[in-house]
Amino acid sequence: MGCLFSCWKTEVINIYEKRKEMRLSKIKRANLDTVQEIIQQTNNFAPKHRVNQGTFSEIYLCQIRAYGRVAIKRMTKYNVSVNAAKESQFLRRYKHRNVIQFHQCVEIDNQLCYIMEYVENGNLCQHLQDQNPQLNCWYRLQICLGTAQGIQYLHSAFLKSLIHGDIRTENILLDSHYVAKIGKFDQSKLTKARIPRNQFDDEIAILQGSLGYTRIPPEAFRGEITLGYDVYGFGSVLLEVLSGRPYLSPFQGFQTLVQYYRVCEENKCVFPRDPYAHWPYNIEKTLQNLAFGCLQERPSIRLSLKKAGYI
Repeated sequence: MGCLFSCWKTEVINIYEKRKEMRLSKIKRANLDTVQEIIQQTNNFAPKHRVNQGTFSEIYLCQIRAYGRVAIKRMTKYNVSVNAAKESQFLRRYKHRNVIQFHQCVEIDNQLCYIMEYVENGNLCQHLQDQNPQLNCWYRLQICLGTAQGIQYLHSAFLKSLIHGDIRTENILLDSHYVAKIGKFDQSKLTKARIPRNQFDDEIAILQGSLGYTRIPPEAFRGEITLGYDVYGFGSVLLEVLSGRPYLSPFQGFQTLVQYYRVCEENKCVFPRDPYAHWPYNIEKTLQNLAFGCLQERPSIRLSLKKAGYI
């Protein structure tokens, strides 16, 4: 009887291992096909096929059978790490209308290539600086609402929250209908951290190293990592959307919009508004109040994005 059970167990294990090998083989073939498609369509990443370039990456457009039209983000400053596949799998779980969809991460010539959703309308910062007349108050309101809902999703979709850490107009992409999509998740490593017990008491994941040093909240200088990072960043986005001015553009002797905004609040001055937006007074006031709540220096009284998500 014991021998019969042992034989049955061995047979079950063999069947399981064979099926596992078949699945892995299928995945490898699919990855190889995808890599070949990317190399062919970009002519092995020839400069003439590049649509954008940053300090650490290059962007190419491809038509991949598995995903359709996608953006290929090739990391030029980082070699493949052992955690790259795990990080890609981690990001693939996030599926939301206002968050860029990550499809896959592949290795090509020892360089990481992220396959992600293609968003055709550039970023919010570009549209504000170009004074796009189509970007009226209602589109801007839609963008703010979508950004808030995207951030809230990242914070609450899973038991472990995800802090983006660099919410800014440059990282808010727009599709052809001006729907906001939070992007730029792939520059750094995912790690675990503890939020101070007096605010939260659960584990979070944060994209370490991508924290925008010009926009980080005051608690960052004390070494505290909180969900308030993204709330604070959202507040700075609101100020740019309201005023149409770049965050770091010197204005009235102040280095940042947040500095000038605080002075306006303290002295009951009128904060500048973008004439191209044609803001109704009640909407403008609502967004200013939201910005005021998001930019509180003390995390404990900073606005919750659950409230900001219902503008």
